[in-house]
Amino acid sequence: VPEFEGITDAKTMGEWDPPFPIDLSKIRAKDEAYWKDYRATPKAFVWLETARSFWLPQESPTAEVAEAYGGGDWITSVRIAPKGGEALDQAARGFAAQLLRHLSPGEFAMTFMPVKEQALQAAEGTTDFGVLFLSMSMFLVAAAAGLVGLLLRLTVERRANQYGILLATGFRSRASARMVMGEGMLLAVVGVIIGTPLGVGYAWLIIYALKTRWAGAVGGEFPLSLHVGGLSLIIGSLAGLLVAAAAIWWAVRVLKRTGALMLLAGWRAILAEPSGAVRKRAVTVAIVSLTSAGVLVVLSLVFGVLSATGAFFGVGSGVLVGALALVSAQLQRRRRRTRRELLSLPRLAWRGASRHWLRSILTVGLLACASFLIVTVAANRSDLSRLDTSKRDSGAGGFNLMAISDVPIYADLNSAEGRRKMGIAPEASHLLAGTSIMSFRMSAGDDISCLNIQKPTTPRVLGVPPELIERGGFEFSKVLSSASDQANPWQLLAEPVGGTSDAKVTAAQAAPEVIPAFADALTTEWNLHLGLGDEIEVPGKHGRKVRLRLVGLLAHSIFQSELLVSESQFKRHFGEESGYSYFLIEAPKEKQETVAQALRENLGDLGFDVKRTTEVLASFAEVQNTYLGTFQALGGLGLLLGTFGIVTVLLRAVVERRSELAMMLALGFRRAHLVGMVLLENGLLLLLGMLIGTVAALVAVAPRLLSESALADVRWMSLVGTLAACFVVGFVSCAIAASASMRGELLSALRAE
Repeated sequence: VPEFEGITDAKTMGEWDPPFPIDLSKIRAKDEAYWKDYRATPKAFVWLETARSFWLPQESPTAEVAEAYGGGDWITSVRIAPKGGEALDQAARGFAAQLLRHLSPGEFAMTFMPVKEQALQAAEGTTDFGVLFLSMSMFLVAAAAGLVGLLLRLTVERRANQYGILLATGFRSRASARMVMGEGMLLAVVGVIIGTPLGVGYAWLIIYALKTRWAGAVGGEFPLSLHVGGLSLIIGSLAGLLVAAAAIWWAVRVLKRTGALMLLAGWRAILAEPSGAVRKRAVTVAIVSLTSAGVLVVLSLVFGVLSATGAFFGVGSGVLVGALALVSAQLQRRRRRTRRELLSLPRLAWRGASRHWLRSILTVGLLACASFLIVTVAANRSDLSRLDTSKRDSGAGGFNLMAISDVPIYADLNSAEGRRKMGIAPEASHLLAGTSIMSFRMSAGDDISCLNIQKPTTPRVLGVPPELIERGGFEFSKVLSSASDQANPWQLLAEPVGGTSDAKVTAAQAAPEVIPAFADALTTEWNLHLGLGDEIEVPGKHGRKVRLRLVGLLAHSIFQSELLVSESQFKRHFGEESGYSYFLIEAPKEKQETVAQALRENLGDLGFDVKRTTEVLASFAEVQNTYLGTFQALGGLGLLLGTFGIVTVLLRAVVERRSELAMMLALGFRRAHLVGMVLLENGLLLLLGMLIGTVAALVAVAPRLLSESALADVRWMSLVGTLAACFVVGFVSCAIAASASMRGELLSALRAE
């Protein structure tokens, strides 16, 4: 018998002071005499089955009860008798040696863990922030590359006659192209030298934002810090040079296919003239892209073959490329001239845009991509402040409160007797009447939701009570088909899985039995990097590995932090002595706050933390919304680059067309007409780009917009306001540039013609 303070250290039984209730009046004089002589030595030895009958229920027990009372765990001591003639010490040593060969630390609830390896693995995180923010910034890189190519192309066109002179005096076209490439690469090197420390500053700003304004992306404040490595600086610098080189090569390749006489004619000779072959290719690209987008929509919505992420990128890219190809074909369309063709500023503006169709389509594409990013971000934001948690098919399953207790609770909080045992005051117990509380067993482990930026090594597991399995509820994203899961997928947790599958396993050593489990779809995809039907191993009772197979994925649920198994499986593999630590509470709407306050006041000493389920879901959504907010900020920067590009194109077009504009002034046009024509021409490109990007984004997120929560979640007014503000800023910038470019004496340009 182990030492027990208050009992084994007492001189007499009458002096016992145990922490549990005991009737000391039952102690007899012969009991005191026995205690004085033998202390805690057992009084009698009986047959094992006789001892079991003292505590085993008299009625026919269930298999689970019989296992609990009659299984090997019920035995607490074993008597070993040496063989005849064998010394006791020798027998003890031999038995100990043989026993240790068959026992493992796990048999004594001891688990040896590679702490450093697990810490390094956890530090890798569930999300590679380097790849994440690089992909988010890639749009800016692409926009900058397009802008570099556009500006250098304008430079090449402006100096076309100089290159013509070089060819006429004996230089080869490759030599002149290399000269321009050298000029561009020299500027690129200067840009990399300046941009590298600016890139470090940009990374510091992102880290600072993740610790302050964007703290929701990492589930709270974490000690993040900037780490600058020499290899990262080298790779980033070389990547920047390669991107710049690709943009420069695109801009100067026109010199290799243009003759000297054409170059001597100036910039007009190397304009991208529309051709029938190029226009046909644009039409073909448009048909293929739009058809592919339609096929992807059918495969995703009707057949469910594609994932939502794959369908989004495929459909969005198809519509975007197809629409841009249609605009390109329209800009290259040759128009038949008629004698009675009516002149108007819109017609002149469209002809001006068509003249430089390559510049125009590049500008439209830049603006379309930025608008696409802004609209998709706004459409995917979630606002759960008005979520109705009373619906059983919601992410809260009809429960409006949830709680986690630091100290396990063994009483039934639904019954008055259970509340009395937990010390809940009678008036508080009366308030809890009419409230349904689902109690879950919970294993120790890591939070596997997006609120934990570390990679979980031991996922937390919940034991789902039979009441919830019978009740049902919650919304499922996917389930493994079964005959009994049509009306209630929760029944899958009660069905045996059996055997092993070909799905991937997260540990090298496998357990012989496979247990059905549920998980949240977002957690499974982004944190565990698994899918429906895959398996994962978690540590169970005595350190034994338990293999769980994901047979159902919940959609946007409050269970994003845990894996779910049935309570019977939990008791078998994780221990039945754990008590209840996780609670879902279904309270009348008018009593929610009262019930929460009563539970906090009466069970607060146990670390009983009560939250609204809307708050829990909102904390999960905050991470997603923060990431989307960063995308939106970068999309705004891309739109700013697009606006800068369109203003640059406007100013260049005015410089090239000064003699043309001067001729229009001489023919009777007023200066205001010319400003309006140039403004309309570039405003049309701005409107086209934003319209194409918006339409492509709306088609890509159509499944999201068709859901019931879209009207409540999507901030339509904010989205419309953002797009309107971007259009106004771009239009005003074009107006200022157009007005400034028309100042001065235009008629002098006619003398140089």
